[in-house]
Amino acid sequence: MTDSTAPRVSVVKPIGLSLRRMREVLFGPFDFKKWLCLGFCSAVAGSTASLNYRLFKISPEIKDLLSWNALQLYVQQHIFWILFGLLGGLLIFLAIIWVNCRGSFMFLHGVVLNCAEIKTPWKKYKKLAGSLWVLNTLVGLLSLLNICAAIGIVFWSIIRNPSAENQFDTLDILHLIPLVGTLLVSAFFFGIIRLFTDAFVVPIMSLRGGTWRSAWEELAGLITNHPWRFILFLLFQVVLGLGIVLVILTVIVCTFLLGLILMLIPYIGSVFLLPISVFLRSYSLYYLAQFGESYDVFSVTVPSSPHPPKLQNHVGEGLMGSVQ
Repeated sequence: MTDSTAPRVSVVKPIGLSLRRMREVLFGPFDFKKWLCLGFCSAVAGSTASLNYRLFKISPEIKDLLSWNALQLYVQQHIFWILFGLLGGLLIFLAIIWVNCRGSFMFLHGVVLNCAEIKTPWKKYKKLAGSLWVLNTLVGLLSLLNICAAIGIVFWSIIRNPSAENQFDTLDILHLIPLVGTLLVSAFFFGIIRLFTDAFVVPIMSLRGGTWRSAWEELAGLITNHPWRFILFLLFQVVLGLGIVLVILTVIVCTFLLGLILMLIPYIGSVFLLPISVFLRSYSLYYLAQFGESYDVFSVTVPSSPHPPKLQNHVGEGLMGSVQ
């Protein structure tokens, strides 16, 4: 696609459309049951774990326990339970990814159709969610290996010299810098893949009824033809993130920490933050729609079959009109 035929894509225009969509879905009119239903879909689609990092010094007693010989002895004595725990953790990890994939299409369904449904999208997008699960599992496992590598590097630096002082020296830090830098770059890469998958691949899959591979190939074509537009999208995500953080901090202060308590409660936090979730989901959909009518999820009719085939566009017939 040449510049003369390139679509006019703006990172600002979807903001107003997304705010209006959020008001229509959540406040037009207000329906508490819809909030609970969409909050559930949002929780299923966006289950995340937060990690708290802090610097600490390793006491001599702990460092003795982390010696290489002690570690080998511990593994030999508890090999069965270690393998059992790893297998159980892996199964739980895969199950969470599977549920998240189903939730991604459920939440997309609710935002686009302005409805509160769980059973219908759960069945309708089963095949698409299964395909997405393959991709997210691969990315998740690679990300997990990346995290394990980071932990392993720090752990190895601790146990490789039991007689060393109980803190890192300058040489240790110099050795860790390139390794940690590589891990951060790979983590950033995986983060972009997850962001683009949720923002663009999931909507394209729902539009085409194809696999994650075909959706990513189509998205890759868009990125190749319009690289700066997607770079601008990434940069603007930082701006939106900062704005959302300010909004959340304002809410926490105005509610005297009650908002923070609600945010930390599973499911309740998803319901409490539902306006932000609907806004972000709508923003990526409206941004994608600027690349042409075939990418506008709001101008297609959702099929009634459990496994949606490729959706056909209908000019002037939006999803809202098809369900009302």
